[in-house]
Amino acid sequence: MPDFVCNNQRVIVKFTGKECAKCEELAPAYLDLSEQEDYSGIRFLKLDAEDNPIASKEVSQHGTPFIAAYRNGDLIGQQLAASKADMIKMLNSLL
Repeated sequence: MPDFVCNNQRVIVKFTGKECAKCEELAPAYLDLSEQEDYSGIRFLKLDAEDNPIASKEVSQHGTPFIAAYRNGDLIGQQLAASKADMIKMLNSLL
């Protein structure tokens, strides 16, 4: 993940869990947002929190779905994502 974040100006990362029903519920919304023209300058990344413990620790991830926003390699925001609106708020912070 560090290379991806550092090599892209604006990145949103969604941390998911294998047994996370909310993660599955929000998956179509995350995909939809990644295809919207308004967010075409943002790179979208999805990581399994359990399979990426170092990345999860970097953002102090506690629970899923969890989103983190990076600008020029720097973490600028993070939060649990309970809705599409939460994801939009984080994306808008990158615009």
